[in-house]
Order: sequence, then structure tokens, then C-alpha cells
Amino acid sequence: MRQLRGSTLRLLKVGCFCFIVLIIVWYIAVTFKKRVTPMYANGVVDATIGHIRYDFSTGMFSLIENKDIYLQGLLSETLRSTAALECRPDQNNPNYLCLRWHRYTELEVKTLGGDDKCHEIHWKPTSRDFLPQDCISLRNAIWYGGGEFYHQKWPLMNVSIPLQPYLPNDLMYKMKNNKPPGNVFGNVVERFWFNSKGVGIVVESSVPLFVSFNASNSNLLCFTTNTDHPRYPTGGNHLLKYTICKKKNVKETYEMMQMKHFESPKDKPSLDLIQYPVLSSIPRFQSNMTQGVLLKFVKKFKDNMGKALSIKKLFFEFDGKFSSEFGNFDIDSDLFPNAHQVCSTMREYGYQVLMSMTPLISKDSNHFDTKSEFLVQNKNSEQLALVKWHYGMAGVVDVTNPEASKWFHSKLSTMMKEYGIDGLKLYACESNYLPPNHLSHELLANPGAYITHLLSLIGNLHQEKQLLQTTCAYKSQKHSMYVQLGRKESKWEADNGLQSVIPAVLTLGILGYPFVIPDVVGGSGIVSNTSSPPSRELYIRWLQMATFMPVLKFSFVPWDYDAKVVNIAMSLLKRRQEIKKLLINAAKEAETNGSPVIRPLWWIDPIDSIALVIDTEFMVGNDLLVAPVVFPGVTKIDIYLPKGQWKDDLKGMVLEGKRWLRDYEVTLEQIPTFSKHRVLE
Repeated sequence: MRQLRGSTLRLLKVGCFCFIVLIIVWYIAVTFKKRVTPMYANGVVDATIGHIRYDFSTGMFSLIENKDIYLQGLLSETLRSTAALECRPDQNNPNYLCLRWHRYTELEVKTLGGDDKCHEIHWKPTSRDFLPQDCISLRNAIWYGGGEFYHQKWPLMNVSIPLQPYLPNDLMYKMKNNKPPGNVFGNVVERFWFNSKGVGIVVESSVPLFVSFNASNSNLLCFTTNTDHPRYPTGGNHLLKYTICKKKNVKETYEMMQMKHFESPKDKPSLDLIQYPVLSSIPRFQSNMTQGVLLKFVKKFKDNMGKALSIKKLFFEFDGKFSSEFGNFDIDSDLFPNAHQVCSTMREYGYQVLMSMTPLISKDSNHFDTKSEFLVQNKNSEQLALVKWHYGMAGVVDVTNPEASKWFHSKLSTMMKEYGIDGLKLYACESNYLPPNHLSHELLANPGAYITHLLSLIGNLHQEKQLLQTTCAYKSQKHSMYVQLGRKESKWEADNGLQSVIPAVLTLGILGYPFVIPDVVGGSGIVSNTSSPPSRELYIRWLQMATFMPVLKFSFVPWDYDAKVVNIAMSLLKRRQEIKKLLINAAKEAETNGSPVIRPLWWIDPIDSIALVIDTEFMVGNDLLVAPVVFPGVTKIDIYLPKGQWKDDLKGMVLEGKRWLRDYEVTLEQIPTFSKHRVLE
């Protein structure tokens, strides 16, 4: 009996011990859970406002409409293990959300109302050590927008761009000096992206923005900020603010964003640039342009054009280094002993004269020392902020300084009147020419705003604004100007060669720049930093495509090759005369509603899944489809026709749309085009 009682007692002791151990384990587990993820215990686990739902346990956010997720993204990794507390001042406002992460940041989200389903997201770091980063998933949608970049694609598929300051760069110069090499943003960028599901994203202009796109094949579009970087030298907190909107399809989103975030052109530029060819001194004359050689060249161009075409007017563009020094605002008397007579002779030949100018002032120019107070300063020293470029060291005119702007404007106006110059082209004006740690009269949170100031200044050159061209642009849609693509290399490939032209023109069009110049026919005569004029086949295919673009610009000319190339060129120029009315009508439409002159195929059917990804065809307005050959040695191509009826201009047949034309035969002399067919009632 005693033995039984002792055994029972031992069992009771073991049971009590196990019970106590279980309680201790449970207590430790609960306590440990609270310490690791305090948001579950005393913070916000998830939050919903409008269409946005945040899940802070996973660090993800989603935009949802009728239970369908149309966008997903990731928050900064730091916030996935830190409590979020509500800081909403108005608990009864369903259109406002405010959350705070202790020692890191605040998040404000607002729904903006209306039919556009817009949400404004604003990160406000409370610590300089915290860099907000939101990443948008690129999966399950087709994306467009952003701007120019070296490996240009349309749409943004099979693109990888590492994280970098989101600022305009001179593509050719940047790639030549980019270490390590990699894809870089180009001469024109806008903070606007949208996709095939009707989602549009716009980032606030004042944000010191860094962007990556599918970096390391992540399938993410990431936004972050960093005011400590030398390209953003104004300091301050790392604010991140952007707006997400939703419409039915890609075209509705473009139209909504264009109306809300782009200023429409106040006027159309001179349509003469559309109607008449432009002859540029660069790249043909890199260092051997003299008075006699130039006059002989422009005379031959005029005579050869006149034989086949009754062209009333031509344009000649002085490009490259024609001044004694950049900043002297003259024409070099060593190259042109009688520059005034040269310009006068050109006018007798029927040319209007255009001139390329830059806001860079050479260190060796007459005005570098005498007007140093008008140049951008260095915030870290008393010396001027200098930049190294193709032609040595230079300072940069501070166009945010009213007195400097007045001086620069006066010098340009005087030079144009003295030589009888009819229009300007701005170049070397991209943000990479602003030296690191620069200090301007007006502090620029976003150095891209320098370009906005510059184009506003040049746009006020009275009647000359109608003949304004620029290679750089940022938030400058309101100006009546032509935007020239960054210098293209004389090669076929999509890394800045012929295959990049259509994607770049389409991209600039949907960013609010309808009047695009696709560089000179054949490209810059450069391949991988080596001089290499375009091959015969490349030149022909480039000219065929450029014939249907808003502006046709030559430097290499058809008679550089052979009689057959000349005959092809003359036939194309006659065709351009025939479609000139289409280009002009599209230009007038652009002035009215901001529509691109050169349009993607989805413009007439924004839900056509095939039209959404076509990158080797384009529309002139809504009435002409162009399908150029952009690959070497090709005599058969696949052509897609969107909805509607189309007349094959080569074969004369009327075809029903929403179909492929497989293995369409095309000779070197031909470019396939299709006119919108309308049945007469």
C-alpha cells in the first residue's frame, strides 16, 4: 500500500512539473513573439484606404478593384519588423491614412476622389538614416513611360536598369564615361509610368528620385530617395511622394495623366520643319568644316534636291564647334573668314539657318572670367563648379539667376540678329553637365528643373521659339519645340542603334513631346566610340523609316553612296510630299489635345494584346501604318494590322485588321505602309 501511495505521489510530482514547464514555455513563446513582432501586439498589422491595402506583416501593398488585384508592391525592408502606429488626426476621414514608425518615418495616404481612382502616397522620414523605398511589381502587366535610355525598348520588356539618379543624361557622353558600364537614363526623362491594366504612376517633381527598373531581373520598378548623393546637392530629408491612378485601359490612363500632369503646348512649332528637309553639319563635319567646303556642300544638296523635287525651302543647321570658343557667341573667323556672307549666301540658296547652342561657357572663352557671377557655383568651395565635356572644361550658365538669364538671353538674341539666324537647337543641356555639388541661385531639389528653367528662357526668344529644337527636356511639354533624340549610333541594334529609334519616338510621344526628331539619317557615324559611317543597307533602311517621322534630317547624304541609293532617296522624298498633309494634321491635333504625331498601334485599339507589344511599327496619326525593316539582310518580315480595314500601299489590296501578315516580302527598295480604308457611302 505504501509502495502504491509512493508511486502515485511521484506521478503527481511529475505531472505538476510538466504542467509548470508547459506554462513557462507558453509564457516565453508569447513574450518572445511580442518582442520580435510588436506590431501584432500593439501596432497596426494592416490598413486599407480607398483601393490600397497594406499588409505590414509581409511588407506588401496591393491595389484592389472589385476583388481583383491590379497592382502589388513592396515596402522598405526595414519596416517589416517594426511597429506601425496610427497618427491620423481625423479618425472620421475615410480618405486619409497616417501611420508612424518610431525613429524611422511617417506615411500619409490620401484618396483624391473623382472617377480616376487616384491615391497619393507620401513618405516623410523622421530620421536621415532612413531611405524610403517602394517597389512596384512589373508582373502581369505591360509597362510604358519613363524616358529615353541606352538599351531602348517598347514596351518596357526585357529591360534592366540598375538603381541610379533619375535625371536626364547625354546618352553618348554618359555611356562613354560610365564606369562601370550599364544601362543609363537618357536625354529626356519624365516621372511617369503606366501599364496595360490602366495603372498610372507619377512621382512628385521635388523628390530627389532614384529609380531602378527590373534590376537583376527582379521584376520590380523601385523608387527611393537620397539627398546625400552629389547629383542632388541641396540636402534635406529623403521625402518620397507619388500618385497612383487607375482607369479602364492604357489609352484612358495616358489621356488622364496627360491632362492632369502635363502642360499642353501653348502653340505648335513651325510646321516648316515638317515640310522641308534639314541639313546638319554634324556628324559629317566633325573637325573639317570650312567656309569653302561648307558652301560647296550646301549648294550640291540644294541642286540635287531641286532636280527631283520642287522644294521651296531648306534648313541648314550649324552644329558642333563652329564658335571660336563656347561662350563667345560668334562664328569662328578662322574657319569662316566672312561668316556673315556665308549666312547670306545660304539664304540665297533657299536655306533658313539654324544654330546649335549650349549653356556651357568654355574656360577659355571671353566671358568665363568677366561673367563668372552668372555661372553655377560650387557649394563646397569658393571656386566655380566646372564640368569636363567633349571640348574641355566649362562653366554652366545659372539660368535660375534672373540677371544671368537676362545676360544669356541678350547674347543669344544679339548673335541671332547679327548673323541672321532663324532658329536654335539646344544641346549639352542635360543634368549630367551640372557638376556634382553644384550651387545655383535658386536651390533645385531636382536638378532636372534646370532644364525646365532653360527651355522657358529660350522659349521667350520671340518669333524664334517657333524654330526651337532641344536634345534635353524635363517637364517642358508646354513649350512649342521639337525634341531631338539623343545621338544614335550607326548600327542596327537596340542599344542606341536603328532598332531603338521607333521605341524612343513612341516613348517621347506618350510623355507629352509630340514633335520628335529621330536624329540624322544613318545615325551619328559612331559605333562604340569609333568613327563608322552608316553602311549602305543601314542608311537605306534608316531613311525609309525617317521619311514618315515628323522631321527629316540629313548629314550623310544619298550621293555619298551610289546612283541606286540616290534613286531610292528621291522616291522616298516624293512619298514624303504625299504624306505631308497627314503629318501636319497630326501636328495640329497634337496642339489641340496633346496626342502624339507618331502613335503606337494600341492607340486605335488599347485592349488588343498584340498591338500592346508591337515595337517595329508605328502610326502617323490614325490613318497610316508604317512597318519599316530594322534588321540587316531581311527580305521577309511579319506585320501586324490592328482592327479596321487597311489598304496595302505596295500591293493595292484591302485587308481586314486584327491579323498577322506572315513572311511579307519586301525588297531593299521598299517600305511597307498601310492606309486606313474608308468605304464611301
